[in-house]
Amino acid sequence: MGILFTKLWRLFNHQEHKVIIVGLDNAGKTTILYQFSMNEVVHTSPTIGSNVEEIVVNNTHFLMWDIGGQESLRSSWNTYYTNTEFVIVVVDSTDRERISVTKEELYRMLAHEDLRKAGLLIFANKQDVKGCMSVAEISQSLQLTSVKDHQWHIQACCALTGEGLCQGLEWMMSRLRITTSTVTEHKTQFFQSGLPTRKVKKKVKVDTSKFMTPYLAHSQKMLEQFSHNKYRQAYD
Repeated sequence: MGILFTKLWRLFNHQEHKVIIVGLDNAGKTTILYQFSMNEVVHTSPTIGSNVEEIVVNNTHFLMWDIGGQESLRSSWNTYYTNTEFVIVVVDSTDRERISVTKEELYRMLAHEDLRKAGLLIFANKQDVKGCMSVAEISQSLQLTSVKDHQWHIQACCALTGEGLCQGLEWMMSRLRITTSTVTEHKTQFFQSGLPTRKVKKKVKVDTSKFMTPYLAHSQKMLEQFSHNKYRQAYD
């Protein structure tokens, strides 16, 4: 039983956790992805389609999908939602004109059935730029306090320097630890309870002589009568 539990634990603990990175074009999604994977700035062009990288943090594997944010590509975001555990929304903190568009896309995503259990991490990017929107301003503009069905966190960051990115990852890790703890508790309860037992019916010894003796006596009497009749027919 202990060996089985260990194998199941290892299987669960080493699974890949799917993450999608979305946001409007020029928000810094691809830069953040490659800061995670290579810890360096990569010069990027607008993403057409998606980029995907595996990020490993303390033996926890994240499969991160960076999805293009141009207006013509946003309608295809939902094709990536299946099995997603975390949604990272990257916001350009200098783009006040389109924060309402980000809000519209955010709530369209959160209403999707495939994302109903996904955690939400918002990176307020480009915080190094003078005059940018603060985290509080972005949170208010997106009305994040109205998000009740998803665990969420907003994190200030600068994709170019990597500042704030580790804190965002740590939030995701903390959510996984809570989930893992809950699942482990359920598994432990299952193994401790063991397999269901079958109720064994008590065997009852029945004294057959009570009904067999009269039956045998009756049968003997019938046999004697039959033999007597056959004997008389032979001499008649």
